[in-house]
Amino acid sequence: MSSSTNIPLNKSLDGQGINYLLNWLLDAVSDNPGLAEALQLKFNTADNRLKYHDGNELRTLALLSDLEPFALELVVATEATADFTAAVGSLHPVNCSAEVVTVNPPDSPTAGDRFGVVDSRATSDTNKITVDFAGAGQSLYGSPDTFVLNEAGAYAEFKYLGGAIGWMVSN
Repeated sequence: MSSSTNIPLNKSLDGQGINYLLNWLLDAVSDNPGLAEALQLKFNTADNRLKYHDGNELRTLALLSDLEPFALELVVATEATADFTAAVGSLHPVNCSAEVVTVNPPDSPTAGDRFGVVDSRATSDTNKITVDFAGAGQSLYGSPDTFVLNEAGAYAEFKYLGGAIGWMVSN
């Protein structure tokens, strides 16, 4: 990496810009191990900002919302065997080997919220898993609807877009 490489750190970045920036930082740090320490990268939980020190002061590099596309992992929840309400940010293993299971989407979602459901015992071809947006008073692609997992080992991840659209399937 050239020592004359410059990157604008005072501009708002989209997902592609963040990706470029993170790759640039990885390359820069691998080429110059002292750079990570010199940059003094910090994550400020009070205002959800990734910051760096420019030698004089801390400056914002990115907001947490800018980094959301890189937060790909859902936290695995406890396996469910009966009807339940999903939690935001969770992947819910569902054991439907004994009976049909209905999953309600998370209460009071906000734009960007996600959750996932997986047939943990590969039996949803016998006993379906139904994600009931309609019953929860919410929408899937703008309509009060349900989403059915009915193939062995099925998996679905949902993202909330807000407003009239509601949820979408994101996998």
